[in-house]
Amino acid sequence: MKSQDKNKVSIFSFLDSQARMNPNETAFVLLGKGYEIIDTITYKELYFQSSRIASYLDKNAKSNIVIQLFDQSINGVKAFWGCLQCGKIPFPVYYNSGKDIKNDLRNILEMTQATCIVSDSKIIHELTEASAFSNLTDVFAVEDILSSTPDIEFKEKNNNNDIACILSSSGTTGVPKGVVITNRNIFCNLERATDIFCYSPDSRILTWSPIQHVLGLTIHMMMGIYKGIPVYLIPSALFMEDTHYFLTLIPKYQITHLGFPNFAFKLLVETQRENKNYPYDLSTLKSITCGGELVHHNDLNNFIECFKPYHLNPASIIPAYGMTETCGVISGYKPTESRYKTIDKVPYESLIVSNGCVKDRTKIKIVDGKSGLDCKEGEIGYIHIAGDILSPGYLSPEIIQKIEIDEKYVSSDYDSHEWLNSGDLGFIQDSELYIVGREKDIIIIRGRKYNLVEIEQIVHQEYADEIPVSVAIAAFINSEEKLILLLEVNACVLESDEQKDILKDNIRSCLVKSKGISPYEIIFLEQNSLPRTNLGKISRSDSVKLYLKKISSKVSENETVSEDENYVILSQKISELVDTNDVLDFHNKSLIAMGFDSLSLARFCSFVNTTFGVNYTISDFFKKGFTLKTLLLQLKGKKAIQKQETDISLMHKGQNSVTQTELTDIQHSYWISQQGKYTLSGNSALIYVEIECLDEIKVDKLTEALRKLVQRHPLLLSAVNDDGYLVIQHDNQLINEIPVFPICDFDKIRQEYSIAYFDLTQAPLFRVCLSEAPAKRIIHFCISLLIADASSIQLLMRDWFLFYHERESELPALKTDFASYVHELSKRKESPDYLRAKEYYQQSIGSIHKAPELYTLQDPALIKNSRIVHQEHLFDRETSERLKRIAQEMNVTSTTLFLAFFCRALSLWSKSPAFSIILTIDGRAFCDQIYNDIVGDFTSTQILSLDCNGLKIDELIRAIQDRISKNLDYHQFNGVEISRMISPSGNLTPIVFTNAIKSSEKYQSGSYAYSWGKRSYSYSQTPQVWLDCQIFEDNGHLILAWDYIKEIFPCKMMSDMFAYLLSEITQLTSANLKEAGSNFILPHGQYKLREEYNDTSVEVVPQMLFSGFLANVQKKPGHVAIVHNDRLITYKELHNAVATIVRLMEEKGITAQTRIGIYSHKGWEQVAAALAIQIVGCAYVSIDPDLPFVRREFILNDSNIALIISSEELSKEVERNERIVVVCKVDYLTESQSDIISKTCRDVKCPAYLIYTSGSTGTPKGVVISHESAYNTIWDINRKFAITEKDRVLALSSLSFDLSVYDIFGLLDAGGAIVIPDHTQLKNPDHWRTLIDKYHVTVWNSVPALMEMFTFYLGREMYESTLRLCLLSGDWIPVALPNLLRKLFVRSLEIISLGGATEASIWSIYYPIDQVEKHWKSIPYGMPLVNQQMYVLNDQLEDCPEYVTGHIYIGGIGLAREYWNNEEKTNQAFIEHPIKKCRLYRTGDLGRFIPEGHIEFLGREDHQVKIGGFRIEIGEIESVLNKHELVNRAIVVKKKDSTGSEKLECFIVPADPTGHQFNDDSGIITDKEERKKFKLSLHGIRRSALGKTNIGLNLSQNGYYQNYVMRASSRRFLDASIDLTLLGEFLSCISIWEHNGSLRRRYASAGSSYPVQVYLCQHRNRINGLENNVLYYYNPLSHSLNKVTDYFPVLTDYHENENKEIYKEEGFSVFLVANLNAIEPLYGKKAFEFCLIEAGLMTQVMETTGVNTGIGICQIGSYKNYDFIRDFNLPDENYRLIHSFIAGKIDFTDHARSLPRHEDDSSQDYGKEDTIAILKEYVLNELPNYMCPSNWHILSDMPLTSNGKVDYSAILNYGEKETVSCTVQPPPQPSTQQEASFKNLVIDEVSQVLGTKDIDLDANFFEIGIDSKTIVKVWRGITDKSQIKFPLTSISEHTTVRKLTRYLEITKNK
Repeated sequence: MKSQDKNKVSIFSFLDSQARMNPNETAFVLLGKGYEIIDTITYKELYFQSSRIASYLDKNAKSNIVIQLFDQSINGVKAFWGCLQCGKIPFPVYYNSGKDIKNDLRNILEMTQATCIVSDSKIIHELTEASAFSNLTDVFAVEDILSSTPDIEFKEKNNNNDIACILSSSGTTGVPKGVVITNRNIFCNLERATDIFCYSPDSRILTWSPIQHVLGLTIHMMMGIYKGIPVYLIPSALFMEDTHYFLTLIPKYQITHLGFPNFAFKLLVETQRENKNYPYDLSTLKSITCGGELVHHNDLNNFIECFKPYHLNPASIIPAYGMTETCGVISGYKPTESRYKTIDKVPYESLIVSNGCVKDRTKIKIVDGKSGLDCKEGEIGYIHIAGDILSPGYLSPEIIQKIEIDEKYVSSDYDSHEWLNSGDLGFIQDSELYIVGREKDIIIIRGRKYNLVEIEQIVHQEYADEIPVSVAIAAFINSEEKLILLLEVNACVLESDEQKDILKDNIRSCLVKSKGISPYEIIFLEQNSLPRTNLGKISRSDSVKLYLKKISSKVSENETVSEDENYVILSQKISELVDTNDVLDFHNKSLIAMGFDSLSLARFCSFVNTTFGVNYTISDFFKKGFTLKTLLLQLKGKKAIQKQETDISLMHKGQNSVTQTELTDIQHSYWISQQGKYTLSGNSALIYVEIECLDEIKVDKLTEALRKLVQRHPLLLSAVNDDGYLVIQHDNQLINEIPVFPICDFDKIRQEYSIAYFDLTQAPLFRVCLSEAPAKRIIHFCISLLIADASSIQLLMRDWFLFYHERESELPALKTDFASYVHELSKRKESPDYLRAKEYYQQSIGSIHKAPELYTLQDPALIKNSRIVHQEHLFDRETSERLKRIAQEMNVTSTTLFLAFFCRALSLWSKSPAFSIILTIDGRAFCDQIYNDIVGDFTSTQILSLDCNGLKIDELIRAIQDRISKNLDYHQFNGVEISRMISPSGNLTPIVFTNAIKSSEKYQSGSYAYSWGKRSYSYSQTPQVWLDCQIFEDNGHLILAWDYIKEIFPCKMMSDMFAYLLSEITQLTSANLKEAGSNFILPHGQYKLREEYNDTSVEVVPQMLFSGFLANVQKKPGHVAIVHNDRLITYKELHNAVATIVRLMEEKGITAQTRIGIYSHKGWEQVAAALAIQIVGCAYVSIDPDLPFVRREFILNDSNIALIISSEELSKEVERNERIVVVCKVDYLTESQSDIISKTCRDVKCPAYLIYTSGSTGTPKGVVISHESAYNTIWDINRKFAITEKDRVLALSSLSFDLSVYDIFGLLDAGGAIVIPDHTQLKNPDHWRTLIDKYHVTVWNSVPALMEMFTFYLGREMYESTLRLCLLSGDWIPVALPNLLRKLFVRSLEIISLGGATEASIWSIYYPIDQVEKHWKSIPYGMPLVNQQMYVLNDQLEDCPEYVTGHIYIGGIGLAREYWNNEEKTNQAFIEHPIKKCRLYRTGDLGRFIPEGHIEFLGREDHQVKIGGFRIEIGEIESVLNKHELVNRAIVVKKKDSTGSEKLECFIVPADPTGHQFNDDSGIITDKEERKKFKLSLHGIRRSALGKTNIGLNLSQNGYYQNYVMRASSRRFLDASIDLTLLGEFLSCISIWEHNGSLRRRYASAGSSYPVQVYLCQHRNRINGLENNVLYYYNPLSHSLNKVTDYFPVLTDYHENENKEIYKEEGFSVFLVANLNAIEPLYGKKAFEFCLIEAGLMTQVMETTGVNTGIGICQIGSYKNYDFIRDFNLPDENYRLIHSFIAGKIDFTDHARSLPRHEDDSSQDYGKEDTIAILKEYVLNELPNYMCPSNWHILSDMPLTSNGKVDYSAILNYGEKETVSCTVQPPPQPSTQQEASFKNLVIDEVSQVLGTKDIDLDANFFEIGIDSKTIVKVWRGITDKSQIKFPLTSISEHTTVRKLTRYLEITKNK
């Protein structure tokens, strides 16, 4: 609508239009409590009722201005539109029941000259009773108007002045002002609001803002009518009373638009915290207008974070700026996907909220308050507004006159230069408006304006006799503006507490009645106490300062304190230490509440002890209730001791007299660390700071000031000498002019200066430079921590600033130096206090925990170069003050508060909540104050050891405070010394908390960077420190920051931790301490991922386990169901046997719900028995015949078995048992059963089987699994992996192991077959292979160890089988195994990792193993199966965040019913989660979620033990050992020795030289012995042809050795020169010569193209006549060498390690390079292959020629990298290096020349004792000494259970005898040379497995340590090397070296 049109049309046209177009649509709904609809009205009803009111007012209202007095009601809406319709001008006034508005009403009537009031009958009755109405005023009730006026369609009347209504706004004189609002104002505002807030036909508005407020009028009521959308109203009082109810209305009525002031966001957050479990739903909200008062980022951010889980869109919050004078909003921005914008603006809040852009015929400018000039962008000034949206002005007599005569009023148009000063302060940045405050005569509380002058006048008028002078001020408290009254009162008032209380109550009552506001605080002062200007006027701004210092409260309300001598002494010291002269309120305050921190308390404690001769500890002063009054009482009668002043500087006369200074413990730690002794030694200890300067900097002056600074603090020119002393180098020339760089190079300069590596031997140990731009200057300052600490930085900046500005006279004189401090420290170590502190820590060492176990990306010892990541958050001043106040209320320091939240975060992200961290302490606290101005590293440290488990945040805060105060009592023994006692490296923990909040002593006043400007960036790094969390203060802002090493910690994890830390601290400021940190909630993104991860619900039709079998009996009776002992058993046959067994059980009287035992070896009988048992409604229990008798009897008795089903083979054994026995006979298979079993149990909840778990110790537990639970798993596996009738499984697992459940019921359900090995061959891979090949097995299901055994059996043979699916579970899957399987199996094999627990129905989680990543330490655990859930929880049952180790819990349908007959253990293992409200099973396993979205399995939780008071993670020791090259596998356990003491015992399986070692996934064998044996195995020969018919050929006996010599590679070269002639003879074999007119060569080339070129170089001056390190090209045509480069690098570092020594001996290197340009035009893509062939021919020719010239060569397969190729200077990129070799003079008589020189050195062969000694030393170097095992054992292999898991029972029962301890008898001489060869081969293979060569020829293999797994290795080694094919079982028959040797000889000679 055009501007001129807006003046012609009344806003009443909106209602007229809606009444015609949408007559029956709801316009307004008034809601009450309990979802009561009090009133509702449609557009049609509103139109006709407003018409009746219009008609009545047109006749009866004597004035054109009508005062409308309503609360939130639809009557008020009717009256408003009625006025508009009849051309009257409504002036809405808000009425709140009980409020005294007589004065306001009187002022409004006087201001408007109105004689008409419209209200409702109830309000009129209340105000009439209060005599609020004048007789001259007509008062009309809406109810009376409507009842007395008939329905009438009143024709709208327009007034001539365009004024639509008048709204009230606070005035500065105490009288409210009427703001004139025109139709044009409203049109402009509605259009602007529509553009910003995105209304649509589906929008719905909910508001508690009344129409008397501009927000309620325009954005809500008017907008509803304008857009035709319903508006839901609730009374303001109801909102304030029950904000929870308000939130519930949003989803109920599908609300889309809200609007309210800033304070409401805080109220709603508090509401959510009080109703945490209520499922709020804010998903419908599209827009939440935030206006009406200053918007605070913290409040909005808290609101967003609080309601994010309830589907709040953060982008829906729209800060907007406006005021009554602009009829609503003038700025804002459309909702986007992002949140509102913020900007950092000093000195205001850390983040100021943007209020969007200003447009649409609105003008705005920022004006400087003093000059009146426009401000530049970013400058703060007063906000001035002009334009269409602006009111024409305030109500005045002139305007009233025009209104009453209905004369046109000409208001300002858009182009007018009239501007309104809003009184608000702000600035414009990038075209967006930011508000920072307002003039302080107006205070806005909860969205409503109050005039401070008006409030002062009310108080003065009512209480003039008692209060001569009053000042009302506004103060921000908890981010809210509060009203404070400072009142000068008569002396008589101050004399009586009772009178003061009465007066305060009266004032509050008066202001509540008159203005609806109660002061936050009323403070009485003596007369003339308030600050005044020179003219005698009260200064409001100075009064605010007066209040903030709280001088008034202390002067007026405190008891008179005693002025005794001790009080004076202590008060003076307190004033000095806490920087205040106001000590009147000290008597009853704790020292912490006064402002002390731990360090200033330490100094105060020292002062009290020395002054009064007492012996307080620091912890005494931390005690709750310890006040100055307490101290004075305890010191009563004691007088201060007269001390003799000691000039400490006399210790060292003259600053320059000390030539060298000892290093402190912390300095020594820095120095040692940087020597490369420990991890991360490449990091210098440093602090880096950037300071953004406010003023222009002159570089020459800055440099000169720096030189003066160095003269004042000569330590800045110190360095460390070779003896480890700090030496000052008195050379001012070391200070060069400070470099200046353009700001465009800023990032480069920051990088260069912030990561400076300081050479500690060279001064100066600091760097400084300046980045400069026309409007910006930044000082970069980096300094080594050896010469300065954090406090020193502040001192240096202060002193440097004063020198620069030539104000050095202000500097305090230095009375001592750092050397004196070091001397003091040295003397302290001889004191009794030091010895006492040392003894304390020696006694408490067992209670000190190790470092937090945070997830690390890699071993820090492997990190060469590291980078620091800095994160920082600046808390606004209000939040900072709130946090300080909370700390004081708790009687703790601010540092302790932050430290507690840091420890809370560590406890949540650490594997264990018990840990130790380092606290830094400023050592100045324990010294005389003369050190306050001394620069140096005064840092000391303490160890904070905590167990946070189960502690709430308030308890944790107390615990930390107690621990710190206790530590401070023993501060003489520092953290470095404590660490050295525990850890050899002196680095107990790499996690540090740095307290840089300086005590408030006067010397430390000022900002962090003193007066240069603001600190814009900083960070610190320290060797051996991985994470340093810092808390410091800058210019009133608390700042939390941390620096961590990027290469150690994942950035995402650290960001999540930091965000959590901030959210918890922020929550503390808006919640009580009990709520803060109470329950950990995952970060939102992680929470969503976990929800999706466990969203596994799928409908599975529950069935009995045997249902599929019975169905398949009907569908495919002739299909094979079982293969056993070469018998194919069909489904029909199996059914026959099952039916027979069912009949026999029924005959025995067996009923449902009993347990039936199965006593049988592995075979078809087990399957038939299990099916029959379940069909009769019972649960089967496997009684494994191989179990010990005692264990079998336990299971029989515990499970109360009613009957045993046995195989025929074992029937005689069980017949001796008293129980009923049914024998399963083979005849049953053929006993035809006419009918399919139909009478079966159908209760899926009943038990299906009972499996006893065998733990490493303790009594077995019987796990009861129902049909429903097990079938769920089987159904999902069959579905996921497409198991069909074509599949067959190799059933390797025992029936007592739940993998057998899937083998049986999974395959029978799918119609497949079970292939069962012979029970005597269960561990024979040869038998497995036979079954797989013969019966076409497709599915492998076993523990990983069995598949690993199968790979040993296969060796390197490629295996083409029918296997398609490999299911591995039950134990760790070796990371190399999947890749090995893919290399061995020709057919594609799908490999699946499965996990879970017997207690959760076979499996609960799966992971398809595709690509094994190089960084994987284990195969991922994966994702839950259908209807199952996996959780990782901490000890408090809270979800562990990503990367954090926790306990794995399983939930879902698969959980077992119980442990049989064991309620106690059932309740322990199966819990009901208190929050998730579901049943969970604690698996006893540890794991962690990783960001990829699945769990990483970490082993058993019972691997954590405690030895000698130290909590030890066994896995950590095992992890360290398993990295050692001598170790194949290490297991560590806790065992008791003969004395009963618990010790760590280590079991080692040495590295197996025959084992498969792969270079990641490359498949390359890297082990030297493995490579050698692989070559000897002759894999190139086709073995499958051996043993078949051979055609014998004649074998020449001549020249074998000579031919070998001709082709053998040489790895040893003579130290001899090569003549150029000899080289020419050698190269002539590849030259070109002419023959019969043609060019000839000695080797062939594809198409005679000869594209391969030859290059050579030397680096040892072996070839006479050639230059060293120069590359030559050999020209075969001219038979000459052509120099192509002047330099060619030495290639030592390019060679693989095994070739380096060979290269060092070589004569020269030869390179064969393919010029593809010479062959590709002929052969295209095949060109490169032909080049390879040609290179092979060339090499063969040169090898042969070398025999005649005495030159040998060694082929080089590869290099570490090929960067040296660029030095070939090749013409283009179409050249390829395809081969190279090393050549040199050799001795052909040297038979070992093909071996490297070190390979025949036997010094590397370690015996058992050597291995243990090496590993012990290794562990002691890697871990604290208490983690080194006491006893060590060497095993041939780890013992395994029958299920293939590590047998911890066998390990725990292992005796003192080590594996190999037999006596070696002198063996009889072998009968033949062949037998001797076989004997040596067998001994070699056995000794490699056992790790010893002392093998008794007649000792049984299985008695000396060989087991079923390692026997496969022995067999494979013998078959490969002997080329004899013999069955694996032969070794079991010939079980000694002698027997096996003879067997091999006989086999060979057959």
